[in-house]
Amino acid sequence: MVRLSKDDLLAAWKALDRSQIDELPGAQGWRGIRLFTHQGCSFHAGRRQPDNEEMLIAVFPHPLSPGSAALPSCKGFRVEMAGTEEGGQNGLMIRRQQTGNVDVFTTMILDILHSLLNVSKPRLFETLLRRIRLWQAFMERDTRPLSQEEVGLIGELTCLERLIESGLAPSTAVEAWIGPQHGLQDFALDERAIEIKSTTAAKGFCVTIHSLEQLDWQRAGSLVLCGLRFSEHPTGATLNDIISRLRQRFEGNATAACLFEGSLCHVGYFTEHAEFYTRHFLLTEAFALPIEADFPSLTHANVPLPVVSARYQLELQTLIPQAQDFNHCLSDFAGLPHGTY
Repeated sequence: MVRLSKDDLLAAWKALDRSQIDELPGAQGWRGIRLFTHQGCSFHAGRRQPDNEEMLIAVFPHPLSPGSAALPSCKGFRVEMAGTEEGGQNGLMIRRQQTGNVDVFTTMILDILHSLLNVSKPRLFETLLRRIRLWQAFMERDTRPLSQEEVGLIGELTCLERLIESGLAPSTAVEAWIGPQHGLQDFALDERAIEIKSTTAAKGFCVTIHSLEQLDWQRAGSLVLCGLRFSEHPTGATLNDIISRLRQRFEGNATAACLFEGSLCHVGYFTEHAEFYTRHFLLTEAFALPIEADFPSLTHANVPLPVVSARYQLELQTLIPQAQDFNHCLSDFAGLPHGTY
């Protein structure tokens, strides 16, 4: 599968906007440029007339029959079946609605395409719809600038940057950042996981745990809870600063850059809101707490049987004296020797 860049996709749509290409055989109301073929499915950049909306068209080698009720739709885009062969519908169109943001739509399409990189032919259509629904859930959210979430995002991006600095490949590091895709923890690699909690409080370190599963020591593999304390200080970095540094690290790697931009969208960061992120954050403390049998977390194993879910708060301040080195934790997660820093 071709690793498509944002410039490639925009160039294809621009060419179609100039009406310099004929309609595909059998197509009704849309024109397209073939981008690549993967597992027998061809993907096309397209525009639909008469509104000239940008589209992605996936043409499968077999008829599709998910039913209209199964196709996602929201305020930013629509998904429709398309007939490209006589007697059957074997095409799927994802088209931007006129009210949809072009930049977000472009990021979404690239994210969807790159999510199919290692997917086998039998699972291609199912995976495509699942990824579309993830974006549907995102599009239906409010897209105001981040407020309370800003500190949490600073913490996760700091961890992402430190993982890359430790020697983990940028593409592997950004793939491990699963929090934006509703991951149970913020980072996962093989059977290792990290949950990041951040605060700007000068005293105490109270954090919210969102489920009985989030800090379950009985999960397969290792799990570490990392605490990052920041202070607002003019020598610190803004959210925009950290994102800019990470974007530079992903230059020349279209897949990693696409995953990163898609994840930023999912957490609610948009470049057009950059002017709101003026606070400078300085990391003043970082520690790691392995989640083991004696850790004071609530799990399915230690709550009464009728309790099926819970959201609770933990005060980590009293646990800090027994914490481990944050950088060593990142090296262990990356599978690298200590002392990289």
